Amino acid sequence: MIPVKKMKLIMTGAVALLSVLSAPLYADSVMTTVKPMAMIIKAVAPQAVEVNYLVRDGHSGHHYHMRPSDRKLLQESNYFFWLGAEFEPIMQKAAAGSNAVNLTSSFATQPTLTKGGSHLWMNPITALALATAAADTLSHDYPQYKDEIAQRLASFKQQIAQLDADLKKGLADSTTRNFVALHDAYGNLSEQYGLHQLAAFYGENEQVIGAASRAALKQQLDGSGEICVFTQPQFKLKPVQTLLGEHQLKVLKLDPLATAQPMEAGYVGFFKDVSRQLQSCF
Repeated sequence: MIPVKKMKLIMTGAVALLSVLSAPLYADSVMTTVKPMAMIIKAVAPQAVEVNYLVRDGHSGHHYHMRPSDRKLLQESNYFFWLGAEFEPIMQKAAAGSNAVNLTSSFATQPTLTKGGSHLWMNPITALALATAAADTLSHDYPQYKDEIAQRLASFKQQIAQLDADLKKGLADSTTRNFVALHDAYGNLSEQYGLHQLAAFYGENEQVIGAASRAALKQQLDGSGEICVFTQPQFKLKPVQTLLGEHQLKVLKLDPLATAQPMEAGYVGFFKDVSRQLQSCF
């Protein structure tokens, strides 16, 4: 039989061990809106800080409704990083708290933000500006990790420069860069790489454009030959195929919300996939 004193020591040790094992992996947490934004922030955030995002994989940010669990995560997070009411109007309720940081108003150097460019992260140069703004905020709040944040930002800058150079090189020989988008969200991507959006098939409310607009689009594209179409997982391609059936469609299956990308792939892995698909279309 184990003596009482020894049993108490064993129990104390067991409790201490359980406390260590059940301790959180992260010292703190921050929140953002969508997965690609989380990838950008995670690229520069210290490893001790967890990065979460609100819009679940497979859901559209345009129809986001805050859940009680989301509210709890927001309350427990040091910061809520978002793109401001101009680019993420549906997130204004989530950003009502004092911990909200509008990254677009925090840019050290203001990049060109084009109309029709709600997916700002689709341009890697803008993604770097967002990461830099987030890093500035994180360095202020976590001075103990300032050096780590600076190192991670420097590494991210190098990776972004390589991504940008590789895509420009890959598109250098393309004679035409016209495309039809299912959703009008690629203005900043187009600006950076000389792409030309002819039309968007779904409006801001994610409804198919009206009959007059469809007829005008069909007339505009007559005689265009092969047409590159940017699709997204939440939009149906059939209306486009019905309207432009006589054209040869080169369908580009973009995933701007990184639904199929694991967080471990990071922003670099996400944009490499975008880059590969763009080069296959032009």
